[in-house]
Amino acid sequence: MNMADHLKYSTVDIYIKEPKLRIAEIAITNTNSIDNKYKYNFIYDAKDGFVYGFYLIQRIIVALINIWPLVLIAAAVIYFLRKRKSSKNERPAIKE
Repeated sequence: MNMADHLKYSTVDIYIKEPKLRIAEIAITNTNSIDNKYKYNFIYDAKDGFVYGFYLIQRIIVALINIWPLVLIAAAVIYFLRKRKSSKNERPAIKE
């Protein structure tokens, strides 16, 4: 019973330590030419278009590399179907 009384009325000290270094980021707009933010920049967009086009070509090549077994199987099936079709056409007709 004595132990239960001590636990009920015990105190816990918690020490919280803050770091001394704080980093704050504040967005600053160019107040002299705030309209430039909304203008269309052709050179920048053209450069981005070339970059995204290059990445698209890379993705297509990687996709073709990933599906090479399917392309190989499809090519084999087409080859054998054409060979079978041409061999049927070369058979002589039976005359009676």
